[in-house]
Amino acid sequence: MMHLLLFFGLALAAPVTVVEHHVDYVLSASGELSTETKWTISVDEPVECAAGLYAPRGLDGASSNGAAVYGDVVLFPGTLARGDRFTFVSKTTKPTWEKGALFETRSGLPVQSASVTVRTENGVALRTWADPLARVEGHTFNLSASWSELSEYQSGSLVWSTQADWNTAGQDLLRVASSKLAGREALGRALAGGLGASNVSSLADRTLGSIALDPSRPEGWDAADNVAEVVRRGFGSTHERALVLINLMQLAGYDARPGQYQKKDVAHSPPTTIPAPGILPDPVVVVQAGDQELYIDPKAAQSTLPNIPSDMLGGVAWRAGDRPKPIPQTGPGVIQVAANANVTSEHDLNFRITVTANGPASERLRDLLAPLDVPERKAHIERLLRQSRPSLRAVNVELSAIERSSKALQVTITALEEDALTTFGEGLTGDIVPVLAPALAAWLPPGIRVEETIGLLPPANLGILAVKPKVSTVEPHSYVA
Repeated sequence: MMHLLLFFGLALAAPVTVVEHHVDYVLSASGELSTETKWTISVDEPVECAAGLYAPRGLDGASSNGAAVYGDVVLFPGTLARGDRFTFVSKTTKPTWEKGALFETRSGLPVQSASVTVRTENGVALRTWADPLARVEGHTFNLSASWSELSEYQSGSLVWSTQADWNTAGQDLLRVASSKLAGREALGRALAGGLGASNVSSLADRTLGSIALDPSRPEGWDAADNVAEVVRRGFGSTHERALVLINLMQLAGYDARPGQYQKKDVAHSPPTTIPAPGILPDPVVVVQAGDQELYIDPKAAQSTLPNIPSDMLGGVAWRAGDRPKPIPQTGPGVIQVAANANVTSEHDLNFRITVTANGPASERLRDLLAPLDVPERKAHIERLLRQSRPSLRAVNVELSAIERSSKALQVTITALEEDALTTFGEGLTGDIVPVLAPALAAWLPPGIRVEETIGLLPPANLGILAVKPKVSTVEPHSYVA
């Protein structure tokens, strides 16, 4: 989501200003990582904070003046005023196979001061990378880094590690994962029955359908419960679902290993020459089936096999035992949504939207639309539109080449949204949410990438003063019914 300001004057403030963000890391000789995180914020726009705010990692369970952090979300008390200040502090000590960490400031928020200190007691030299804005000082076993006066369009990032190389890191991860696996009996007949007659795709879907995703569970391979316990209760974190997938695949005779990946669109991309698994934060299961390397996303409702999960396309993936490698920006095709919105002086948005598809994605879209008659096709597209913008009027949908695969499929839509923007001084302001992409992605089979761009044409007497990313917890996918 974007926040749009059409005006000549001062830009809107961010929801909060980060007064201080400090993290202190100590890696003991026994391999335990102690982390102390302090995050102080000052409220600038109380209304923007009402739905909650994303916090940096490491603050789950911290509280301050009636506000509390649940997972990675700050929930504020009902009464909130400009200038209210909150300081969240969290201290943890736990074993770590990663032997390093990734520090990042929360993007989309201005930061007055951020800093990191690292001290190692295991006698292994630090390997570090920091973004160009960081001021780094230190030597072999200790370092500090700091940032000051970061705008909401900037962010700070540092990664450190004491791993010798990626192979050693992989061995450490395999050791942790293997210690949590169980025998066939613990998995039960529903999961482990008929393994010899099942392929990778059916085993993956069987697991993802049997073990529900519980976002409240702590993430991390170290934090995950044993597979027997996860199966017994029937739900788990993404890492716990990944362990059940690995367990089942190995029992079926496949080479299945834990892995991690980094998405394509990140603010800073640390080099993989530093053996720091923390730079690849999302878990993945990698299965070798013959000469195919298959990826399974443990947070998905079902697998996309044999296709690579769309979140991974263009990113970097690492399988324990290998070096990280780039994932090509290819997949089962892409559906592109191009929306142009003319802003009227009456605060309305006049939309013209074009939907095109390439590769197998085009055929998937045809397969869903072709069985419907023309009125039903148009009605279904309109329903998808109204999931994010229920107040649209004068919707007109035109479809071409639905039955003819020799021509490029295209959907053209025109629509009007009245009072989409609100008056702000002598200008206009408002939130610009995706028009169609989230609803379309939810309707299509998994694995198809949907990209959307929105072009805005303001009236001649107004200019776009600011376009800000939305940093509250209200995300575009919340508009998908």
